[in-house]
Amino acid sequence: PPPPPPPPPPPPSNDPWDESSCQGAIHPNPASLFTPGGTKRVLGPTIAHWQSRECNAVTGCTPWKSEGSGFAGVQYSGTAELSVVNNGIAADWWGVVRASERATAARCRLGGGGAVSCDPRNYLGSNNHITLSGTFREHCMRVTGTNQTRNPLNNQLDGHEYRLAMLVRF
Repeated sequence: PPPPPPPPPPPPSNDPWDESSCQGAIHPNPASLFTPGGTKRVLGPTIAHWQSRECNAVTGCTPWKSEGSGFAGVQYSGTAELSVVNNGIAADWWGVVRASERATAARCRLGGGGAVSCDPRNYLGSNNHITLSGTFREHCMRVTGTNQTRNPLNNQLDGHEYRLAMLVRF
């Protein structure tokens, strides 16, 4: 008898740090996700994770960890939405960190070739701005970014370093 078919691949990870959590072809036409004449489209659930580590010029940086100072360890879920803005398409990601606290996470622009770049001023009201970037694929979008604290005198890493990863499936 013929050999049995291979088992199906494992489902994609929901860990936004895992690059394999958002695979597939670049979305060829994001405008096709809208109804004719529509200006908004809810994409799906958002997953966001923050991490931090300590850095200094002498010993370098500790491993990334999901608990610790500042926003490290904050994880939240919410929704993402596409909207028509002027002559382009933007993505808004937001979520809830604590019961009754809605946090705008990012306002992103879709560029050519599936590129996504996000406004660094719109997440959790933080002053630790992180520029997020990533890709818009046929069934998911993933963006990541890092904020490094540097000594203004010698530009060496100094203090906390933060990073944020966000994933949405649709």
